[in-house]
Amino acid sequence: MQHEAALSPKSRPVVALQKPNSIWRDALYRLTRNRAALLSGIFLMLLLVVTVFAEQIAPYDPLVADFTAIRQPPSAAHWFGTDEIGRDVFSRVVFGARISLFVGFVVQFLATVIGVVLGLSAGYYGGWADMLIMRAVDIMYALPPFLF
Repeated sequence: MQHEAALSPKSRPVVALQKPNSIWRDALYRLTRNRAALLSGIFLMLLLVVTVFAEQIAPYDPLVADFTAIRQPPSAAHWFGTDEIGRDVFSRVVFGARISLFVGFVVQFLATVIGVVLGLSAGYYGGWADMLIMRAVDIMYALPPFLF
């Protein structure tokens, strides 16, 4: 210690400070290292592209029935085959992805809004409000997740 005190500020060794990473850079690094998350993200982006360009991707109108092509097996004309009234199953899947994604995003948005409002209320008011909200959450955790 005495030796360090004898050194002048100019003669002390320079320590290079490392630039801190941003939260986004850290998240991207962790995402690229997690193979399941990366594949899920790629699948979700692909599904999003399919829903946006559904009119260009689907070869047939999903609502038009073709009674000459009832219950056809998969072929070059109908990739996934046809259903009971001759509608192209692939076209119905492509257009159905829009509804599925919309419902999924709406449910997640509503769950986030409800969770934030309840969390803020429990944190701000505390006491009986916090206890009441936490007991309601405990009851939801006790029930099977399929019900929600």
